[in-house]
Amino acid sequence: MSLPVEVLDAHLPGAREALILRLDAEAPGAVRVDLVLGDGGRAFASLDAFDVAWLGARVGDIVWVRQAASAACF
Repeated sequence: MSLPVEVLDAHLPGAREALILRLDAEAPGAVRVDLVLGDGGRAFASLDAFDVAWLGARVGDIVWVRQAASAACF
């Protein structure tokens, strides 16, 4: 099971490092980012294509993530 996360542009309190495994176009302008966390757990994020380009995100990059606000409700 993958944990929904938010990809951050900088380290914030509570953030964790994650490795980008895959970038997949979900729909026009939307990208699914599959990640692996430092503890080996899996995570994913849905980003706008603009955000992926702004971050310069590529497979193999290390990014900061935190649990998505929507996941905190479960």
